[in-house]
Amino acid sequence: MKYAVVLALLLVGTFAFYDGTTDVTKLTTENYNSEVVESDDFWLVEFFAPWCGHCKKLTPEWEKAAKGLKGMIKMGGLDMTTDGDVVSDLGIEGYPSLKWFGADKTEPEEFEGGRTSTGIINFAMKKLKDVANSRIGNKKRPKVEKKEEKKEEEADTDDGDVFVVTDDNFAEEVEASKEPWFIEFYAPWCGHCKTLMPTWKKLATALKGTVRVGKLDATVNSEVGGRFGVKGYPSLKFFPGGSKSDSLVEDHNGSRDLDDL
Repeated sequence: MKYAVVLALLLVGTFAFYDGTTDVTKLTTENYNSEVVESDDFWLVEFFAPWCGHCKKLTPEWEKAAKGLKGMIKMGGLDMTTDGDVVSDLGIEGYPSLKWFGADKTEPEEFEGGRTSTGIINFAMKKLKDVANSRIGNKKRPKVEKKEEKKEEEADTDDGDVFVVTDDNFAEEVEASKEPWFIEFYAPWCGHCKTLMPTWKKLATALKGTVRVGKLDATVNSEVGGRFGVKGYPSLKFFPGGSKSDSLVEDHNGSRDLDDL
């Protein structure tokens, strides 16, 4: 019996949970409140025990998801055997316990997705979409007639939460940023660009704090426009979080409705 206990302890010691070499933040009694509760970031947190076989099985998937979601949400892990007192109010009994911390950190939600990197990412993106739509009061896809949108655009020159990108600030604001960007390359005379602008502004407000939404007048900022092969307007390009290598930039060729964007 004594030998079995010693062996179990040794086996626990050989498995490292979130040792700082991945994108999962190791949460402790000391940093839990400042990192999670008091932050404006969205979090997915795993509450685990080192001896838990299901926790060990989940770890590589949790780390893959954290890498994929970097720059959009934060992911953490808290060892309940050493730091569980800091979350005693959450009533955690089983491991791993996975919780989503949205806008209200005092009421985290239970994770309801698959326990693979794909399932975790799908759950997180659905939550982000729900948050984005709730910020602007959307429950279903809004139906706005194009004539009304065009009239609104002509009368409103305020960019709202849309960041104006230029040849001069592209390197500093976009390339040097670790945040993901979604940029519209437009021409001022383009009718489709004018029609899109009200939706683009709503998108910028909905994604604020998650993805930076910008616009670049490609008729006067030809350096950046030419670099990314912009020929038609509007051209919508997504720059992922982290490295802004040209090869990682993706074109959005789908619908320009708010939900799809």
